Amino acid sequence: MPFDKLDKVLLEDAKNGGTKLVERFIAGMWGGFGYGIQRRIMTFFKNEANKNDLWEKKDLLASTYEPGM
Repeated sequence: MPFDKLDKVLLEDAKNGGTKLVERFIAGMWGGFGYGIQRRIMTFFKNEANKNDLWEKKDLLASTYEPGM
């Protein structure tokens, strides 16, 4: 995607050392169509040990992907 089509706030944040552009990219990757099948398969393995993992598309798109979370 050309830089001129990116959200200016995300670009400015990145120029200042922020992570919002990376967070948006990762959210789009995990929450997007490409991993839809994987998310569906993983629902069969949801259990007490991983119940707090991100499972829903809306959660994946909204996450800031903090390390260790």
